[in-house]
Formats: sequence, C-alpha cells, structure tokens
Amino acid sequence: MQRVVAGFMLLIFLPLLAIVAGLMRLLQGKGILYRQIRIGLNCTPFEIYKLRTMTSNMSSDLLFPCKGEYVTRMGHFLRVTKIDELPQLVNVIKKEMNLVGPRPLRVNLHRHFMEELPHFGDRYTIAPGITGLSQVVAPDSSDRSKSLLFDLYYVRHKSVHLDILIILSTITYLMKNIGSAIHAFVCNRWMQAVLSDTCLASDDIGSSGNKT
Repeated sequence: MQRVVAGFMLLIFLPLLAIVAGLMRLLQGKGILYRQIRIGLNCTPFEIYKLRTMTSNMSSDLLFPCKGEYVTRMGHFLRVTKIDELPQLVNVIKKEMNLVGPRPLRVNLHRHFMEELPHFGDRYTIAPGITGLSQVVAPDSSDRSKSLLFDLYYVRHKSVHLDILIILSTITYLMKNIGSAIHAFVCNRWMQAVLSDTCLASDDIGSSGNKT
C-alpha cells in the first residue's frame, strides 16, 4: 500500500520536481540529485535519493558538520519546505524506506551511536521513513538520545493510526516552517524599504529627537 501511495505522490509532485530541478540547474549548476549510503532495515545499507542542498565542499566523513556553512541559499528553501526529501519516494517504491519511520542515518553516525547509545539498534527493526516522530518533534536536536526516545516510541507502538497522526503532524510542521519563511521574507522586504527611504535617514530621526 505504501508503494502505491508513494507512486501516486511521485506523479503528483513530478511537475514541481521538474521546476525545482530546472531552477537548481540554473542557480547552482550541475549536481541536482544527491545520493548517499544510509543504514536501513536490519542495519542494511542502501542508497538514498535527495535534492542537493549543500555545496560539494562538505566532506561526508565529518561526524557532526556545521551544516549552516555549506547549505546553499536555494538549499535552505528546499530544506524548510522539505522538497529536498521528495526523491525518497523512489526509495519507498523500492521497499528501502517507508513513508513513516526513523530517520535514516549516515554510516559513520550509525556506527558512532551504535557504540554510544544503548538500545539504538532497536530502531532498525523497522524500515526508515521520509518523515517520523523524531523528525517532527525534534528535527534540529543535536541530542541523538532525545531523538532516540521518539524513535523507540514509534517502534513499540507502530500502527496505521500512529502513521496517520504523524503524517498530520508533519503537515502542521511544514505549515509552520513555510509560514515562518514567508514572514521572515516579508519583514526583510519591509526593512529594506524603510532603510532605503531617504526621508527616514538616521540623522533626520536623531535631529527630530533633539528638537523635542
């Protein structure tokens, strides 16, 4: 059923992906699709597909890279809207991922946390997901033990009902992200308009203040 849903979603988002790919080619040059080995069900490695959001200068050997230094301007937009995750629908069709599940980790992170955190291997009893409880509740958490709590909760209570609730939570999470991005853009535009108004120069405001 997930493969059918993923295939249907891929058809729906195909025009959007084509437009985004064209813009990426125009603004960022070659290298639209990003591929990397991740760890999936039963600790089996697989190749994940994403839209490239980082420069090619970042080394995949870094355990905890400072991603803000490498994310492109368009890549930031793709991450906020999660459009960069859409190619993973192909991974769902190939049965390498689910729509909902734990975040698929890089090989070096997998090895690190398998040694550092007890019960970390329990998250590999189900396939990783495009979205999941930890991705929604603690998306930017650097504390992997906190994210693990949400992953283990999902593993132990996995059901269709829980999947639907997480998908609905993902929609609200995306709406918040998109709303925040639009608000920041609007505020930035108004700030530029105010600063470019010569009648509101700082020296004029200062002199008005002195007169009062």
